Amino acid sequence: MVQALEEYHRQDSMKHAIFQATRAIFFLGTPHRGLLINDIISIVNHETHTEQASLVESIGKNSNELKLELEKFLGIVHNFKVFSFYKQFKTKRLVK
Repeated sequence: MVQALEEYHRQDSMKHAIFQATRAIFFLGTPHRGLLINDIISIVNHETHTEQASLVESIGKNSNELKLELEKFLGIVHNFKVFSFYKQFKTKRLVK
């Protein structure tokens, strides 16, 4: 999403048309500020699956990747109204 919005500012005609036609964006199940990954990362073998471990860590709380994406999104989302919906129940933890 962020990448598409950034490309809009470059005036790519196809992406510009899509951007102009967009009226709403929904993010379902999207932890914009990261999620607790201790249970997930405990299942990934860091020695044999370094790429998968890095991917899981990239969605964790205080992830630099998520912070950068959120900053970029907030910088270009000014044309949209943003509504936040979130659950108020804890997610069950992953169990081996």
